[in-house]
Amino acid sequence: AECIARRERTNTPLQALLLLNEKEYMKAARTLAFTTLLKTGLSPQEKLELIYETITSKIPDRDELETLGDLMIDLATYYDQHPNLVELICQGLDIKDPKFKLELCYWTMAVSSIYNLDIVKTRE
Repeated sequence: AECIARRERTNTPLQALLLLNEKEYMKAARTLAFTTLLKTGLSPQEKLELIYETITSKIPDRDELETLGDLMIDLATYYDQHPNLVELICQGLDIKDPKFKLELCYWTMAVSSIYNLDIVKTRE
């Protein structure tokens, strides 16, 4: 006999809410964003490609990269206008550079968004 762990499908929003708001998932997103931002010599698009491939095991196509690029612009604008949220997301980190802190914040949220794609949640 063998045991196979399998998650049951659900129609409730609880799974999405957990993945979007759970502290450990946010830490994982922030850690991946932080380590990727520290990689020098990569363009923002190359960093997005690296993160996407790391999470999904798939190379993003042009449409996915365009969508993620638009998301990055929207996130950068939003968090630039909401510094209190930047502090919340970067809580517990000793980062002096406000520009890097802002960048880490919106990259963290982009990584979190990728973690919440269907392709990640329902690998088959």
